[in-house]
Amino acid sequence: MKIRGSVPYYTKIRLRSHKNIGSSAIRLPKEELHTRSYWFTFNEEMSAGCSANDMQHALLGITHVLSHLAPLCLKRDPMNIRVVPQLKGGAR
Repeated sequence: MKIRGSVPYYTKIRLRSHKNIGSSAIRLPKEELHTRSYWFTFNEEMSAGCSANDMQHALLGITHVLSHLAPLCLKRDPMNIRVVPQLKGGAR
């Protein structure tokens, strides 16, 4: 997965008071980050008879397990692993 990002402007902030004293547009090149991702979906048979609330709770449980197992299996820092549960807009 490739992620692109850019900074459109910066804000000047006074050091001690943290008061915003202005902002200005800047032109910096876009930064590209390369990362890996994983996506899985439930088919209709698996979600048959389940409400959107049931599916949301199932996804939250799965993401909790994955966020704890993935760093162990992948040998990565847990702070580098992000898990985002999201139901499709047309869920029942």
